[in-house]
Amino acid sequence: MATINISLPVALKSQAEEVVNLGLYSSFSDFIRTAVREHLAAIKYNIMAEQAKKEYKEGKGVVLETDEDLKKYFRKLRNKNK
Repeated sequence: MATINISLPVALKSQAEEVVNLGLYSSFSDFIRTAVREHLAAIKYNIMAEQAKKEYKEGKGVVLETDEDLKKYFRKLRNKNK
């Protein structure tokens, strides 16, 4: 596992430590890893959503009627963006 150093504003670090102290995360590092993972997932989702909007504007829109349709569609977008 890689080790990095980051600088945080005091208030932001204090807020994060409060969450850790509530027992929601095992450590500050665990909190930061989770935050980075969730942020990366949000970025990937936004990229796929923009691709879907682009396809819709190009007349390539599809109707997704089931959860499985949605999963297949996002799998297709994910594979396009690799």
